[in-house]
Amino acid sequence: MEVKSCPFIGGTPAMRPAPRRETPPAEAPPTAPGDGFARSFDDRPERMGSLPLAAGGACPEAVPAEKPPARSEARSAPPVVLMEELPETSQADEMRTVLGGITAEKESYGMKMQPPCAEADITRLQREVKKKLHAELPPEFTSFLRLTDGLDYDGLVIFGHKTQPIAGCEKRALDGVVEANRRLRDNEELKAFLVLGESEDSLYAFDPKAARFVTLDNGSLERGTAFKTFGELFLDAMQSFA
Repeated sequence: MEVKSCPFIGGTPAMRPAPRRETPPAEAPPTAPGDGFARSFDDRPERMGSLPLAAGGACPEAVPAEKPPARSEARSAPPVVLMEELPETSQADEMRTVLGGITAEKESYGMKMQPPCAEADITRLQREVKKKLHAELPPEFTSFLRLTDGLDYDGLVIFGHKTQPIAGCEKRALDGVVEANRRLRDNEELKAFLVLGESEDSLYAFDPKAARFVTLDNGSLERGTAFKTFGELFLDAMQSFA
């Protein structure tokens, strides 16, 4: 099929270029900005590739230009932020969100969360940990106790300031930090740690020598992942129960 015209570019029909002459004329008339293919494709409108086809089919001379990348594609992707790189305030917010979800789930079954630990009880616990366990209670853990005085959720236990009944389930008890560590320290190896919680498979502890929160296998005591803050340890533990 013979093509008689090209698409409109810049509002002016594209014309075929004049045949070459052996000898150029003394004065060549200036070329109008929109005539034919006098301009290079680089000077064409960016959306040339999306212009409508001319009647009778596409013009063989007009090769559609590639579309520039979309603005969102041109931007570099944001860096992936690992949990250990999050500021402590962000971890605290995330921990509150997780605890809020647990609270809603417990309430749907007629159960309750442990109430926040009173400041006087935290102060008392700090003294007992130092006196009876010869350890220091990590400040990050006391921040958790201010949100909830221990936790018993789906097999994950975080110790409270003392052994006490589980809220909404008076027949079951939640271990306190001191009582739980005295029980666990029958194993000499655990005297190097302050254990803050446990599950069927893991112990969640603070290693004072390394100044890190760690997971330990609840059996072999093989050391697992280490974390800078208790918030990281808790959120990682919760992912195991998701």
